[in-house]
Formats: sequence, structure tokens, C-alpha cells
Amino acid sequence: MKGIPSSARLLELHSRTLQTNGMPASAAGDVFALGLVAYETATGRQAFSGDNLLQIFHQIREVDPERYAADLPEPFAKVVRSALVPDRRERTLTMAAIAEAFA
Repeated sequence: MKGIPSSARLLELHSRTLQTNGMPASAAGDVFALGLVAYETATGRQAFSGDNLLQIFHQIREVDPERYAADLPEPFAKVVRSALVPDRRERTLTMAAIAEAFA
């Protein structure tokens, strides 16, 4: 949809939405956002698209890391697979590990 912002901006909006619902910002959210940037850098495509923000937020909640990592070269595939784990409590990848993967 024309006018829908980039995935990085969408994640910022999503993060603020979570914060307004009482969930704190976290490093896990930053890792997720960087995983999206890695995906978009490797593919040249936006990670999410839709006619409105609700559709896109639904895609964020239902993200399938394996699908996004499937056609990516290493180290992008490994980073995306680990960064896009849907449950932030299970997302153990760190920024340091991402930096090391791309070093």
C-alpha cells in the first residue's frame, strides 16, 4: 500500500504499541528489528506489506522465521532465522552475535 512506512518504521510503531499496552521496550525487540533490516538488505524487498497497519501488525505477530530465512545466503539466513523468533522470551540472539555473524 502506498504510504505504508518501511519495516523498520513499522517495528518502531509496533514497539510503541506494545509499550502503551504495558510491555517494556527490550533488546529482543531491537534484535527483531535488525533481523528485518537484514532480510530487507539481502532481498531488496519489504518484509511486510498490506492494505493497512492492522494487517501488517498481524503479519509481525505471526512471522515465520524459517520462511523468511529460506532463500537467504549465510550469514543472513542464520541471523534472520534467530532474530525473527516470534516469542520475544525465546529470542536469545544478541546484537553482539549479529555483529560477529556479519564481521
